[in-house]
Amino acid sequence: MNILGFNCYGHDSAATLVVNDNVVFAVEEERLNRKKHYGGIPAESIRACLAFAGLSMSDIDHVAFFWKPSISYSKVPVFLSRYWYRIPSLLREQRSFSVEENLGMLNYLKDMRRLPSTLQGLFPGQKMKFRLHLLEHHFCHAASAYYPTPYEDAAILTIDGAGEWTTSLLAQGRGNKIRKLSSVDTPYSLGAFYQAVSRHLGFKLIEGPGKLMGLASYGDANSEAYKKMRALFRLTDRGGFKFDMRYFSYHYTRRSGVSKRFTDLFGPSKTEGRDWSEHELNVAAAAQHIVEDVILHQAHWLKKQTGSDNLCIAGGVGLNSVTNGLIAKE
Repeated sequence: MNILGFNCYGHDSAATLVVNDNVVFAVEEERLNRKKHYGGIPAESIRACLAFAGLSMSDIDHVAFFWKPSISYSKVPVFLSRYWYRIPSLLREQRSFSVEENLGMLNYLKDMRRLPSTLQGLFPGQKMKFRLHLLEHHFCHAASAYYPTPYEDAAILTIDGAGEWTTSLLAQGRGNKIRKLSSVDTPYSLGAFYQAVSRHLGFKLIEGPGKLMGLASYGDANSEAYKKMRALFRLTDRGGFKFDMRYFSYHYTRRSGVSKRFTDLFGPSKTEGRDWSEHELNVAAAAQHIVEDVILHQAHWLKKQTGSDNLCIAGGVGLNSVTNGLIAKE
């Protein structure tokens, strides 16, 4: 059985080929087209997967995609009922973006519906028989972390900005099954929080969080900034967390991830990622310390629930190596 999996329409598009239950090839599109964080269809990656195995698209039995649009659709009424008062400002903001940017957002879900025809266009003349599977984002993360391991039983933690509406998935892998134990949903997102602080300190989208992690080492993790920021957060049962959304704006605007309340408390946002003050370094350290607090809280809960010494981590926030080191020490 030949399975092609890929992601796109976001950032860092990639493709993977599984043949008879074995991952035989995987590559990110930016490695081939030299466009950093490329988010379009990973055409060259798909071609590279097939070429490596000597296959054509007509040999592919299943295609797996990393997003389930039906979940995204189902939660829209909840979002609108919660943030209805933001709709006028959102509409005004949309007018300030280019036609291309707005069409890109409007066409996002439509593009996913066109995946079969898009693949057919990449390989004209090849008869395709594959079955398309639209999969939940965080279960894809979980599978990528758990299935390649030798473990028959493991706790699984996936954390990112958001997949459909989930921002953290706490699960257990046993044999070839992955079972959800708990989750955290939008707007409470550790990845979006960290990204918002990285933008506040002058870093760019996508690459900012990794740089923020490095910058944090120059600040005082137990400063007054940490105390103020930690007061916004609350750890909840089942590995959950919440924080005061009045200090953030990433859930209703693309302009900035933090609100005026945040800048009143922590200082003005920077336009460039350089020349940080001691206070700004402490803000970076505070954000990193909070990420550690939350993830250790989740890891401890998973340990109690599963009884397993094995922990598999995935998702963008799962790349926070400083936190991973703390987990390993425990």
